[in-house]
Amino acid sequence: MRLSRLKLLAIMALFALPIVASTIAYHFFPPGATANYGELIVPPQAITTSSFRRVGGGEFAFGELRGKWVLMASDSGTCPASCDAKLLLMRQLRLMLGRNAHRLSRVFVADDTYPIAPRALAPYEGTVVIISHDRYFLDRTVERLLVIENGQLVEYQGGYSDYLEKKK
Repeated sequence: MRLSRLKLLAIMALFALPIVASTIAYHFFPPGATANYGELIVPPQAITTSSFRRVGGGEFAFGELRGKWVLMASDSGTCPASCDAKLLLMRQLRLMLGRNAHRLSRVFVADDTYPIAPRALAPYEGTVVIISHDRYFLDRTVERLLVIENGQLVEYQGGYSDYLEKKK
């Protein structure tokens, strides 16, 4: 009888040990802060109130995106392979959000004077396209660029001119 009680206590201790250990670890070794959800820009930077023309006609202002999550990419209006990759990644990221997909707005900035080919945008319905060859505007509104190069996400600090200079 005594041996069976010892076995029962040993089994109970074996099952209680992870709970006790995790409680001790949590209270005496608190977890550090994480950045799993990205970083906020503090203080928030003001975006220009300028209007842009949409590819399909009409005007666009950044005020339309208030309250939305904005995913922005920039490339040539001729939409080379790198442009297609960016647009595809933006679409896939939006689809991954599932029921929150309506909260995301995708913005593509054509950074030259070439018009966007309609065939390039056909699969990416809902993407806002801005045509801007005004490098001064891009330098004023951009602090950090995340660029997809060779399938890798590369971060560049500074404005658009800084990016072009570093890329040379």
